[in-house]
Amino acid sequence: TLSGEAGVGWGLHQRAEPAAVLEVPGCLLPVPDLQRTYERLLEDLRSLEKSQSPRHLELQSGSGSPSPVALFRGGSFPSRELRRLSDTWVQGGILRGVLWIQQDSARSRPEAGRSQLLAGVVYVEEALAEFRLRIPAGSFFQANPPLAERIFEEIAGRCGEAQGSILELYAGVGALTLFLARKGRRVTAVEGNPDSIRAARENARLNGFHAIEWIQADIRDAVARWARDGAAFDVLVLDPPRSGLPRDGARQLTSLARRRILYLSCDPATLARDVRDFLSRSWRLKEVLPVDFFPHTAGIECLAVLENV
Repeated sequence: TLSGEAGVGWGLHQRAEPAAVLEVPGCLLPVPDLQRTYERLLEDLRSLEKSQSPRHLELQSGSGSPSPVALFRGGSFPSRELRRLSDTWVQGGILRGVLWIQQDSARSRPEAGRSQLLAGVVYVEEALAEFRLRIPAGSFFQANPPLAERIFEEIAGRCGEAQGSILELYAGVGALTLFLARKGRRVTAVEGNPDSIRAARENARLNGFHAIEWIQADIRDAVARWARDGAAFDVLVLDPPRSGLPRDGARQLTSLARRRILYLSCDPATLARDVRDFLSRSWRLKEVLPVDFFPHTAGIECLAVLENV
């Protein structure tokens, strides 16, 4: 994800200065094809007038897609020149599709805003194990698919016997859900973003899963409702955002899980905070499995396995 600010150019937001952008020629993290696409788009974006330049660009690729998709964000309607460039990029095979999100402010939530398809299609295709996935532009997906497949296999393998019930929170586009639903397991998957859960339902259908219970709801509201109703599941699987669980989330979640909690986290600090809350409620930390999803960075993904004492 890179940002273009008027008079500055395209690059990364500077630390502690959210209004400033440090122009960069590239990044070590993306796959080479994505880096080359960025460099190609940069030539055209620099030619745009200040009033025509979008505020924000996201590029998303998939192993099953020949070209990435681009998602632009800006405060007004896309310019005629950007529309022309979008057609050129798609017709030339540089991009699979281009999506425009109109947002009133650079500080708006990522999912906020009105969307317009400028050219092509706005999803990429990814393969994990035997599953094929369609991921809409702007939807969250793990940045390292080969290791995502490995950690999803590890999570599914720790869910126990097939007859057990599983509650998955923060299900996203349903990638992990498909691994959990193998062997006929009963899975209830909850996701708050309507675009993501539409994609999750479609991914389940494409892969022949018809018994998953999908629930679109705010995670806090769904958990509070189940806690009031006395609901319980054998295994609880959660993959929250970097900020971790909401305040008092551990207390409510422990009432829903009978045997095991599998917590996948991209921030060891918030994971440690939340695990401490689980431990204070008579749960035991069995293991923590770290996975280096993000080479060249300090970030690390961790799977924590907790069991009811």
